[in-house]
Amino acid sequence: MALRYCAGGDPLDIADVHGVNDREVLQSLWSVVDAINSSKELNIVFFSETHAEQMSLAEAFKAKSEVGIDCCFAAIDSMLVWTNKPSTKDRKVHKVGPHTIVT
Repeated sequence: MALRYCAGGDPLDIADVHGVNDREVLQSLWSVVDAINSSKELNIVFFSETHAEQMSLAEAFKAKSEVGIDCCFAAIDSMLVWTNKPSTKDRKVHKVGPHTIVT
């Protein structure tokens, strides 16, 4: 159920197919997420600590990229996830960014 939901399935349709309540579809998703998060084998850690190291790795990654992917310094299972840089307004609203102090 969780995989079908992640692929864009509607919780009501998935619930109907499996004969469960639609809340169980979302609960199955969180069960999968919790299992992934608690797996030592799937623990993802950054191997570079400084921005300079990350930029150096990004340049090396770009040099090997056939399509010139930049600002990327690592890949997981050949998966590419495009992200957009948050706007200044978004950073202020969500209190994130280079100068954010979390207390």
